[in-house]
Amino acid sequence: MAKRKKQSQPMSVWGVIGVVLVILLAIAGIGAGTGMFNIGNGEIKLLPGDLPDMIGDCNIVPTLSISAKDSQAQATSLSPGALYNVNGVYFATAPTFARGDKVQVISNLSGYIDVLSPIQTLDCGANTLSVLMNDYTAPTVKILEDSITLTDSVTGSSNGSAVVSGGSETFTVQFVGHDKDSTGDIIYVIELASTAKVSSVTMYADAQLEEVDVPEFYANTLSSPKVIAFKVPAIVGAVEKEYKMTFVAKSGQTIEGAVYTTAYVGEPLVEDDGSFTAWAVEDSTGTANYEATFDYDIALI
Repeated sequence: MAKRKKQSQPMSVWGVIGVVLVILLAIAGIGAGTGMFNIGNGEIKLLPGDLPDMIGDCNIVPTLSISAKDSQAQATSLSPGALYNVNGVYFATAPTFARGDKVQVISNLSGYIDVLSPIQTLDCGANTLSVLMNDYTAPTVKILEDSITLTDSVTGSSNGSAVVSGGSETFTVQFVGHDKDSTGDIIYVIELASTAKVSSVTMYADAQLEEVDVPEFYANTLSSPKVIAFKVPAIVGAVEKEYKMTFVAKSGQTIEGAVYTTAYVGEPLVEDDGSFTAWAVEDSTGTANYEATFDYDIALI
């Protein structure tokens, strides 16, 4: 008796649609250069990790472009250089990026304050970083006593009053900015008399300015002086900022002679290990790294 041939079961409509869909996805993956599929046991299936690479434009290598403008004149486009930190690794030029890279950029341009971007996670294809940069110009600086502008010289003809017999004297430090320009934040260093004569030095406007460490690179001019530093907010635009600077002498002592004041304009920087610091005038080893410096020196007699 002849054996009856075993009939194969027809595939359901949904099964056919599923197979077609998988084949199309696999072919799309092959076209993108990333997809692979296995045929075995009557099944067609993608290898793990193929499907995400076939969605959208994720087969396109990520790129990062910088769109920079002058912060005070945004019709002005800029073309800064860039330093990169990618997943914690420093690059002086743009590396080849991968999807998911966490990238931070320092944009730099001569005459402008450097800018540190937030960390940006790259997607496949084109990525854009928008940056606003401040054009730097040193402000006009004056030191006044009782509305009289003192000479910018330690041997000037118009001098401040010596602080005698444990008393105090207050001076006005005036910064005047320029239209469409900025200084960036400032470390303002004051050097005077000697530690044996000076009780305190303060600077304040509406509130007292933050006292900070004197930069390691700063070199004293006087012998055993009192040296103190304050952080002054950026002077942005054509504004006038005034700060009161008060010297207090120790009991029985007189503060007189030269007073040196020096401003250092800070900005982002690259540390020796390749990490980025958001703002400073020197790196962690004390090496100077600032945008600009200016000074104003007076005499007390």
